[in-house]
Amino acid sequence: MIFLLILGIDTSGKTASCALCTQDSIIAQYSLAAGHTHSQVMPPMIKRIFEDSGRKVSELDLIAVSCGPGSYTGLRIGIATAKAMAFGINETAGESKCSCCGVSALLALAYNFSGTDCTVCAAIHARKNLAYTAMFRTHRDGTVERLTEDAIFSEGEIAERINAFEGNIYMVGDMPFSEGIFHRPIGYAPMNLNTPSAVGICMAAVNLPHTTPAELMPAYLQQTLAEKMPYSKGQIK
Repeated sequence: MIFLLILGIDTSGKTASCALCTQDSIIAQYSLAAGHTHSQVMPPMIKRIFEDSGRKVSELDLIAVSCGPGSYTGLRIGIATAKAMAFGINETAGESKCSCCGVSALLALAYNFSGTDCTVCAAIHARKNLAYTAMFRTHRDGTVERLTEDAIFSEGEIAERINAFEGNIYMVGDMPFSEGIFHRPIGYAPMNLNTPSAVGICMAAVNLPHTTPAELMPAYLQQTLAEKMPYSKGQIK
């Protein structure tokens, strides 16, 4: 299927980004390291990208959004934005014109290396010494092959796997690994490749299953704080 117009949204971390793409070109992209105020940043950013590009929201065929792992609040904001836009487009069109796609933020990081021939370990800081992580193989034809599923590990567990890995490997993401934890040469992504991007979200979405807006859901990988807290008779202790 050919998608004429794709909107990508990433709110998984501190940098909010959106991009307007076709399957083979970037029309526009914006990003802002805005902390976690994505609810204030994303709507005007999306409005601007359509105004500046001269395109209309009603033209969208696919809305791709980071579904996790990452900031719980950020993910909910991005997914709610994607759902609302897709529902609105489909209601106005009177048909299911616009579909959605949830994209792993770790996969989006790997797509920063699309077109190269290397192994990538994506690692997003979760809390304390934990990181969301997955490994990928990128290829010169632009494809990205998943080697492991998204998971949450301690930095020691990640280092153990990386130290045992044979072949060159690049680390990408914001996980602050302890100095000296890797006992082998490691490549590190430069700052322009070190965060998930809405363009990477769009690129990944072309090759992933698509859903209705109602089916779009987050993938947190760990419980939210509210889920972890004990409660009794509906009252959090």
